[in-house]
Amino acid sequence: MKRRIRLYFMFVAQHLKMMLAYRADFAIGILSFAVQQAAGIIFLDVLVRATGIASWTYYELLVIYAMFQIPRGFDHLFTDNLWLVGFYIRQGMFDKYLVRPMSVLRHLIIERFQLEALGELAVGVALLAFALPKLDITLSFLDVLLLVGFIATGAAIYTGVKLVTASVAFWTMDSQAVQSAAYEVAIFTKNPIEIYPKGVRFVLVYLLPFGFTSFFPSVFLLSKFADAAVLQNGMDWILWKTPGGMLLQAVVTAAVFIFFGLALWNKGLARYESAGS
Repeated sequence: MKRRIRLYFMFVAQHLKMMLAYRADFAIGILSFAVQQAAGIIFLDVLVRATGIASWTYYELLVIYAMFQIPRGFDHLFTDNLWLVGFYIRQGMFDKYLVRPMSVLRHLIIERFQLEALGELAVGVALLAFALPKLDITLSFLDVLLLVGFIATGAAIYTGVKLVTASVAFWTMDSQAVQSAAYEVAIFTKNPIEIYPKGVRFVLVYLLPFGFTSFFPSVFLLSKFADAAVLQNGMDWILWKTPGGMLLQAVVTAAVFIFFGLALWNKGLARYESAGS
């Protein structure tokens, strides 16, 4: 375990050196991220003032936005290199992972550290720290434990979906289109999923279950279990409508996607053939 941790930080250090070698590009990336986040927050305010979103207030929407950022940020931080599986296969660069004395998947994951994800995490934590007091919400120790559980399972769901879609590259030589399509669905969970049609809600709970990464943790944080609209629309596909029940369903969902992703990855890896010249 010590060797694995040491190797991980060695890979992180090397990747940071590569990123900082082009400082202007790095600075532009940071600025672009800041503008994108500010635009998202401002858009929520405009949306609430112009139309309103069901029974949700601006600060409640900020909580959903924060919970959208945090699990996504953890996944982005640690597993971002899965986006490049198809590129590595097409370019003949995937072979290097097969000759190293390390698990192929582990090597691929630790090779790239996405610094931008720290911004996502910072934005999410800052928004929670800002919005929860505005809503007169204080968290007990048990609440914090449940919140950590939701964040961990949310990140695992993102990783599971990413692993499943990345593994497609072993058959198609390119998986970014599939990955991008799946991740575009996640954007729906920046808002309460009760505003969407029943078919969309079903997708966000079972097929691409990003509802567990932001909306349902937010329902828990905001204690909106008694809200009729949320119960009838946003939570109509949840099996257990309690904090512990929702977390249990989220854990099972994450485990299913991780298991299926690993199985698909191993099957694809077994049939992999190096790209020809």
